[in-house]
Amino acid sequence: METDRNLNGIRFFEAPKIRESGLAIHAFCTRKGGVSQGSFWSLNFSKKTGDTEKDVGKNFEKLTDAFHISPSSLLTVNQVHKDQVLVIKKMIPNYHPGRKLNYDAIITNQRRVFIGVLTADCLPIILLDTEKKAVGVIHAGWRGTSLNIAHKTVSAIFDTFGTIPENLLVGLGPAIGSCCYQVDSSVVNSFKSSLPNWELFINPAKTQKWSLDLAAINLEQLMEAGVPRDNIHFTDLCTACENKFFFSHRRDRGRTGRQLSFIGLI
Repeated sequence: METDRNLNGIRFFEAPKIRESGLAIHAFCTRKGGVSQGSFWSLNFSKKTGDTEKDVGKNFEKLTDAFHISPSSLLTVNQVHKDQVLVIKKMIPNYHPGRKLNYDAIITNQRRVFIGVLTADCLPIILLDTEKKAVGVIHAGWRGTSLNIAHKTVSAIFDTFGTIPENLLVGLGPAIGSCCYQVDSSVVNSFKSSLPNWELFINPAKTQKWSLDLAAINLEQLMEAGVPRDNIHFTDLCTACENKFFFSHRRDRGRTGRQLSFIGLI
């Protein structure tokens, strides 16, 4: 278990090199530190699976207070398990969390604009360009990963802000591990067509089931995009195993909350 941090009761993890840069505030939040009850205990950031709007709102308020973030500057999107990247060159007017912006990655070079994704087994990825001063955040489930969303986001930062991949610092947050992530043949087939060395990351588990290493595939795709391995912080925390720390859609059969992972230039 990696060491988590505590800020006014909010429990979270960080990528050490991103923290040490002093350029951004970021966090991979756990489920600890909020007010939600029951299946959504306690720091849940999503209303979609049954939590109350009041409790989710209080959780956002606790987070923004703890990190000294303006609530209107924290932007999340309607994640749709595809590969589209939202580019923010200025804050979206009248934005509020949950607005129907259908993307699975966000990039920006705006200071004090905090971009985040919600996960409960999918892989959250945070990026920081230390030279051009730009950040990105990615929601990488198996569908987005099979579409190479991590590589496409690195390309989008290069195309938009001139980021050289060698200058990116990247954090891969907690996600479901291969220990708990078994998939069927339709998922395997999607990777056979998009990932030439797929057999390195997908292994037979039992009849018509395979174990999938979601984080390792994204790590490979980031390196193929030009990000040095030494610049990538990789965690082996499994959301399905660590029930005291994380929500898990698979472990909890859909009746669960969502963690928030976010970053913003300061």
